[in-house]
Amino acid sequence: MSLDMLKEDALRQIWRHLCVRDAARLGACSVALREVDRSLREGQHVLWLDPSISAALSDQRRLYDVDKDSSTVTKNWRPGTGHVAGAEPVDAYSTFFQVKLESYNGHRCEIGVCARSAITSQGLDKSRAWYCDCWGRKVHNHVQQEYGGKMSTGDVVGVLYNKLNKTLSFFENGRNMGVAFENVTALAGPLVPFVSIPFWEGEQVRFLRHPEDIQLPLSVAEMSIDDEYEPRMHPDDNKILVKTFLNRIFLVSADPQTTTVMQLKETLAPMCGYPAAHLALRISGKQLLDPLALLSDMGLVFEANGSHTEEVLMYVPHEVS
Repeated sequence: MSLDMLKEDALRQIWRHLCVRDAARLGACSVALREVDRSLREGQHVLWLDPSISAALSDQRRLYDVDKDSSTVTKNWRPGTGHVAGAEPVDAYSTFFQVKLESYNGHRCEIGVCARSAITSQGLDKSRAWYCDCWGRKVHNHVQQEYGGKMSTGDVVGVLYNKLNKTLSFFENGRNMGVAFENVTALAGPLVPFVSIPFWEGEQVRFLRHPEDIQLPLSVAEMSIDDEYEPRMHPDDNKILVKTFLNRIFLVSADPQTTTVMQLKETLAPMCGYPAAHLALRISGKQLLDPLALLSDMGLVFEANGSHTEEVLMYVPHEVS
């Protein structure tokens, strides 16, 4: 029996076991297949994305060592933050892909989707990216908000794009953490998957070739069930994450409601090798000039999941200038 003679519902069930790349290829083979492909592109069923890493769409500064055969991305010794993107469009169907944190210190790994047109020779315009940072936050257009929980080595981050509602949800080891973003559209061109490892040399992630912790195929409705997600406890909960212009990071155990700006500087001084008096701090772009001000009064608070959404930057003014 030819494929054209199979009933559309039978074709659809077969189709749902394919990855996006194979489904798109088959969609051009016959009239019947084009009809099935068209119905699946409406978005009611989830297809596995299986992203292939695109050298053309990835950062050109060679900040990462990429192994296309194993789909792994490793931060190398070169300083800086870049990105690695997948070739297949996320938004042609309702799609799902997963990234495993093979080696991760737990201080931010950005996983999500971006507009392909946002990738230029200058890098990725993150105002047109939607992602979770594996540190209990979601980020779009440079705005950080509480979301999910902190991840660790071995965890699997899933990304579900719902074409019907144009929403993006993330999963932790198969658990749906809830809708992170609505109205996720590229405006020009398709959306593609991407990862970014900002910090440590040797950190490694891997795009999974087959789903873990979830049995596909599933419908969008089945995958969108609210799991009443509760973040797991993490050893870095309720610690202040302080970064520098060179993307060094420091974790400080301190209560913002009882810790002053000077006390934070005094804690950081032996960690960074500079006297406290030489350090300057900014929270969400605002310089902290009053040494006796409490960090909480400067806007730094811990969210329910043990993270903070404010960016804390430390620098030495005479070196910056």
